[in-house]
Amino acid sequence: MNRRPLRLSLTLLAAASMLATFGPVGAVTASAASPGVSISHLAYLGSTSLRATGSGSTGTGNTATEFSPAGQTVDESIPNSGLSAARIPANGVPKVADNGLAAPGTEMVGTFSGLNHADQRLAGDGTYAGTQFSLEPPDQALCVGGGYIVESVNTAIAVYDKSGNQLAGPEALNQLFGLAPEIDRTTLTYGDFTSDPKCLYDSGHFILSLLQADVVSTTGAFSGGTSVLLAVSATGDPTGAWNVYKLGTTNDGAGCPCLPDQPLIGADANGFYVTTNSFQLFGPGFNGAQVYAMSKSQLESGAESVDVVNVPVSAPAGFDGIPYSLQPAKTVPGTTDVADTEYFLSALDFNATLDNRIALWTLTGTNTLGTAAPSLALTGKVIGSEVYGQPPAAQQSNTGPFPLRDYLSINPQLALYGALFDRAAYRTELLNSNDDRMNEVVYAGGKLYGALNSVVKPAQGTVQTGIAWFVVNPTDGSMANQGYLAVSGESLLFPAFGVNSDGKGAIGVTITGLDMHPSTAYAMFDGAGFGPLHISQAGPVADDGFTGYLGVSKNGRPNGHTGVARWGDYGAAVVDTDGSIWLANETTSATRTLFANWATQITHVNP
Repeated sequence: MNRRPLRLSLTLLAAASMLATFGPVGAVTASAASPGVSISHLAYLGSTSLRATGSGSTGTGNTATEFSPAGQTVDESIPNSGLSAARIPANGVPKVADNGLAAPGTEMVGTFSGLNHADQRLAGDGTYAGTQFSLEPPDQALCVGGGYIVESVNTAIAVYDKSGNQLAGPEALNQLFGLAPEIDRTTLTYGDFTSDPKCLYDSGHFILSLLQADVVSTTGAFSGGTSVLLAVSATGDPTGAWNVYKLGTTNDGAGCPCLPDQPLIGADANGFYVTTNSFQLFGPGFNGAQVYAMSKSQLESGAESVDVVNVPVSAPAGFDGIPYSLQPAKTVPGTTDVADTEYFLSALDFNATLDNRIALWTLTGTNTLGTAAPSLALTGKVIGSEVYGQPPAAQQSNTGPFPLRDYLSINPQLALYGALFDRAAYRTELLNSNDDRMNEVVYAGGKLYGALNSVVKPAQGTVQTGIAWFVVNPTDGSMANQGYLAVSGESLLFPAFGVNSDGKGAIGVTITGLDMHPSTAYAMFDGAGFGPLHISQAGPVADDGFTGYLGVSKNGRPNGHTGVARWGDYGAAVVDTDGSIWLANETTSATRTLFANWATQITHVNP
């Protein structure tokens, strides 16, 4: 039995050459350290800047080059550990209260449209013009500071002011990082595969992370090299210069070369932290979570030499599986960091069924980062929790228009990403809720706050996807508070939980059901629990994207696209210096290319 993919398939982008304007890659060396850890250095790649490229609003592309080469996708599944049966029987699906729906009130300061699929597909100028693939889902990053808002998606970036006015972008991420374009449609050559952006603002700097993999330029196939790329703004102005670094991950795990799937980021007073899920690139093996720690002051100074500590991860007592998706905490403004400690939370449902435990991870010795002999240790503790489990796919309204579905129904031999579509399967797409891994975690007022997708059963509704949330006391590893968020008849997807230093906050989600198009919504947290859901942006149309239509490969076998569209894979929440909260989640847009119509919405609330 396989676990549902921790990071579902994303169309491949491709290749690996850096632009000539970037400097040489730094050497990797070893230094003295605490037992079990290994030390290397970030490779400094030089500086870059964000270009105000602008974007068109329409475009269909060439179907032969609109997607990655056939079969080249990131679709990693974590094998079931096989060490135990499910902890909770199927009839243990949590039965939850209905939070209900209510109109937004004065707590909603404002909302504006972020990047959409057309922006992403048409991003780039100069040699990057017309070089983007059509991608789903957006994988949304958000960071706020100094009067600026930076939003990134797969695979574009833009900068806004706090009123939602766009100041720079949309720019292709391969352009920002100085990588080869995703595809040169004139020469049919492929550039670096990039994915999964994340972003945070810290001490007057924006830090953007990105998964990268080398490919064969003539075919787009993976060639073996992988990394996590970091771009760090030189100042508090993200429209100016950024320093670019490369964290090599090719050999981090067993059976490598390995892929650092879905990098997650966090920070404390001393360090910047990246965690990944390590998969064999050319095999089925899963190595579990990797944890990387580096000196925040070195990174933000623009230093050409930044030490990186790879900290071993061992399963805590009571966990019968392989640790995965350790979500690092981000300390919110107004909260004082622990002097030498960074915290992480993770889910423990390795069997992809139902579970009643989460894990707290404590990394000590972070005050030694940047010294000649860093001494760090990571320990995990299992915490009993409410029941949560593998969420089902979500329904959406059957009301159109569905221009891509209609186009496919009269062009059944159209080959998308190497697949021929099954004419009998043109039903309304479901939205993929992925799995029940831990989403974003914040450290606020001495507590950790996190949330995840979960199967739930409201008293007056059917089994659907809702949210399980947790508040943890990290000093003693106890559960301070927990609960569920649900609306009967609607699914809630990909929570982003932001809490300020006073313990007040909000969760942002996608909300969808048979009576509505995919929309964005939020619920306010008063320190004890959540009130009703408020729709911040009603989706204007149904989701009608290329990953949601059943296809068969050219040899007649299923290609893995079974009528469930890619969605998520995550949203974002950011606490501002005034205690207000910015939320970013996925919805739909009437502005589209032929192949997709996802959109993002950024909402500002005041707890």
